Amino acid sequence: MIQILTKEWEITKEYIYEVALQQGIVQLDINDFLFAVRYRRPLLAVKVEDEALIPKLCQQAFHNLDSNLSLKPSVIILNFVYGEDNPIHIEEIQALVDIFQSYNEQNIEIKWGLQSRKEFGYQRQVQLFAFGRETVEVKEIDCTDAMQVWGTTFHGVEELMQYARSEQPKDGVWVGEDSERYPCFDSSDYATENRYYHNFVFASTRGELEDKLAMLENRKLLKGNYNKLYPEMHPIAYWEGDTYHPLYYTVRDQDI
Repeated sequence: MIQILTKEWEITKEYIYEVALQQGIVQLDINDFLFAVRYRRPLLAVKVEDEALIPKLCQQAFHNLDSNLSLKPSVIILNFVYGEDNPIHIEEIQALVDIFQSYNEQNIEIKWGLQSRKEFGYQRQVQLFAFGRETVEVKEIDCTDAMQVWGTTFHGVEELMQYARSEQPKDGVWVGEDSERYPCFDSSDYATENRYYHNFVFASTRGELEDKLAMLENRKLLKGNYNKLYPEMHPIAYWEGDTYHPLYYTVRDQDI
């Protein structure tokens, strides 16, 4: 079985649930992912699963990487999985040295982890995550200014909120909103306060939007005031809720 993911949010979700939240013998965690995306973006995730040994599956994963990417990655994260009833042999890991060496010579950094799972039988699994040199930047505009997402123009935060709450797409782009009300300290605040902190995510289908919102709602705050502007969830936007606050949104470095 071979699975290939190319959308950043899908790659991020796959890493969180299949790698970071699983117990490892050689543990990879969310910090390894955050290091990889600090100045880069997720390009591709490949999962290969079979009864073959790890080196063969690893070769298949790298073959799919080379076949599906034109952009050279700068960081690769590998996660190797085996069943508890069929432990991995040290010879399998040693056989990967030549593969690792060839990519290191190309100035590609490789991180790897190792997991065992119950009821995995005789199968082995290799998960490969590739990160590219192209980066996602955060742009600041007035909250009434226009921004573009995949060629579709949204005229300020009012239109973003309009489409998020209508549950209808604009020109094929769906908008989702994860917001929190400003703090209220007494009955007067509760009666008059109508400002919210807003995070907006974008998707090409309703199902994709639901997945993105579920993932966003579980993310930790970045800088307080309900800020969840994670670049790896590009495209994403954040507004602090008052008319004098700017709108922040992510763009590719070549679009700046």
